[in-house]
Amino acid sequence: MLYFDDDAELDDKLFIRRLLDTYDQDDTIVGVGGIAKGLHSSRAGKLLGILTFQMSPSLGKLSLSSLAGSLLRWSEAAEIFDTEFFHGCNMSFRKEALRDMKPYPWMTSYAVADDLYMCQLASRYGKLVINPGLTIIHHESPSSRDKAGKVAKATAINHYYFLALKKAGAIQYGALLWTLSYLMLKETLRRNFSAADGYKQGVLFILNPRKQKYNEYLGQPVQQ
Repeated sequence: MLYFDDDAELDDKLFIRRLLDTYDQDDTIVGVGGIAKGLHSSRAGKLLGILTFQMSPSLGKLSLSSLAGSLLRWSEAAEIFDTEFFHGCNMSFRKEALRDMKPYPWMTSYAVADDLYMCQLASRYGKLVINPGLTIIHHESPSSRDKAGKVAKATAINHYYFLALKKAGAIQYGALLWTLSYLMLKETLRRNFSAADGYKQGVLFILNPRKQKYNEYLGQPVQQ
């Protein structure tokens, strides 16, 4: 199964051939991802990304707060490497690796981080790799400020439940709060108050001890 965004464009006529060749290299590979051309991060950007837990020092690792900012550095890679996650606009899986996929009841707004959930499920059955030779051009539209608040709140909630599915520890939840607080401050300074308020609502959601209405779904005791 191959996934592209509707604003993605292939720039390599041999893309499918390269993709199939990557799977053929190792029978344990259950997912192969590529990169979007043009993404990069400066040295200062990498340091800030790591300090705010948006990036991991490792190319193929999610940050401590489970964000996927490290994909900004994938253009640095020259060889195929193992990964925990894909860029949702350029990813593929063996069909059987997603046999456990089902609707997530908290994704009632924007499906932010849906690619992370898919990767987490698929990784139970084998390994995921990034082939930096599988490139696309991603024609991303400018973000709409009137929807920025909803996207920001969904970012907080969906990453919170992603950590819950992974049975993360307190340090990872603390890292997510730190990341969201930074993003809230950043958007406030940019006067994007809708996004800042969305992150604020997300932080309040995470801090609310009575919020966990989906604990039964996650196989955890229900909080009263």
